[in-house]
Amino acid sequence: VIAGPPAAGKGTQCEKIKDKYGFVHISTGDILRENVKKETELGMKAKGFMDSGALVPSELIVDLVKDRLQQSDVKEKGCLLDGFPRAPDQAQAMVDAGLEVQKFLVIKVPDDTLVERGCGRRRELQLFLTVITAHRPPRPRCPHGLRASGRHDRE
Repeated sequence: VIAGPPAAGKGTQCEKIKDKYGFVHISTGDILRENVKKETELGMKAKGFMDSGALVPSELIVDLVKDRLQQSDVKEKGCLLDGFPRAPDQAQAMVDAGLEVQKFLVIKVPDDTLVERGCGRRRELQLFLTVITAHRPPRPRCPHGLRASGRHDRE
């Protein structure tokens, strides 16, 4: 399990560990998006909460994670749980399901750095990526709402 506040770099560190040791990187956000995309029963339950901007309930998150942990790639390679469990009830559900954690890593980052990183993030909805604007500034826009590429913002 890799834990830490938002913008601490959990996903970045998980990718490095995955590349070095071959574990499967599991984040609840990825699981949610994949299940919604595949229109699974659990994904459709989660979609209603996501579409309304509400938090997906812990019991649904736990069910999605437990389902993911049963897949063959995880059983074969092991996994990194990115930011899960996030709440005491999720941790208890892991214990109740007999899921054993071999290592628990906590990433600590100074608050001012977290604020800078968090405020500097923007969503690239078309690419489904989170980028740091300090590293990739937004494309300039002209007065008519066109991007430098000539595409409208509404596209």
